[in-house]
Amino acid sequence: MGPEEIEKKTEEESEDSEVLQDVNSVNIKIFGVGRFGSNLIDHLMQEKEKLSNKELIALDTDEEHLNEVAAKKKVLLGPGHGAIGDPGMGEKRAVNSKDKIVEHIEGSDLIFLIGGMGGGTGTGALPVIADIAKGEGACVFGVVALPLISEGKKRMENAKNGLLKMEKSCHAMNVIPNDRSLNFRSRSSQDPVFKMTEDILIDSIEEVIDIIIKPGLVNIDYNDLRTIMEDGELLMVGKGESQDLNNRIEEAIEQAFNSSLLDEIDISGSKGALVRVTGGESMTVSEAEKAAQMVNERMGEDARIILGYDVEEDLEEMVKVYLVITNVHQDVEEFFSWYVKKKIDELRKELKTWRYFLD
Repeated sequence: MGPEEIEKKTEEESEDSEVLQDVNSVNIKIFGVGRFGSNLIDHLMQEKEKLSNKELIALDTDEEHLNEVAAKKKVLLGPGHGAIGDPGMGEKRAVNSKDKIVEHIEGSDLIFLIGGMGGGTGTGALPVIADIAKGEGACVFGVVALPLISEGKKRMENAKNGLLKMEKSCHAMNVIPNDRSLNFRSRSSQDPVFKMTEDILIDSIEEVIDIIIKPGLVNIDYNDLRTIMEDGELLMVGKGESQDLNNRIEEAIEQAFNSSLLDEIDISGSKGALVRVTGGESMTVSEAEKAAQMVNERMGEDARIILGYDVEEDLEEMVKVYLVITNVHQDVEEFFSWYVKKKIDELRKELKTWRYFLD
């Protein structure tokens, strides 16, 4: 796929999308499920102005914890005594609360379901809520965190089983291993690991919304997002920026891949990508096309690349690249096989290092 083809296809789709979907009419809601998810809603309201004006709903089985959450809209799942780490109990209480859940889902175009996997409420309730939302006609985007490896085999098995159920009802899922946030500790050593994971999850939501909502010279919109998403597939989101006039597109693309698990995953089999490039007045169309071309080179020949770009004067020499790469793993089983093997290899290398110093 050459640059001209990318540009021509994108412009045609941008014109069509004005008829198909007015971005201002896209009804976006964010559901935080369980303790981890409802805490994320708090984080959104207090620190993320861009997302605080979206409809935010906190859902939990623990009434005492839910009362501490600042969300204006809350849903208590069950009698309020928590799920005591049992996904089956979390699932049952979500099923029994279906009517209350539907009330908040009605009219939604795009729903983000955020939470942690491995415990009782998130693991059990998230798949139920995803199924209800899909049944109501919404596009369902799961954004979930895995347990730390150190939290034990049981929580990881719970997480896997929860994701296997969730993939049946989500159009796409962004899965963040909690261990991943350990790699970002140096950026903010004052923050605990779970706070870092919150930031990674929230950033991925912000980036997707930015891509489809911000107007541009050539737009990417809600319809484009639905075009590249298929039921249950796993995707990754990344963002990069650079103001080096000699190499800024290359640097921004590399940073976007390195900002998520994309730098560790072979995406040659991925089926689609949204690429949004924003820059100051010095940015050229050919630079935006180059970004799409660089992404295309890492993906398969049949991959569909949808490019959008815009000029923002206040960015001056800066360019920003936002990526959504779909189908980075075939399914949850394949993802867990890759992830567990990766962690075992890391532990073996660490063990060899310790043996070297101890011998």
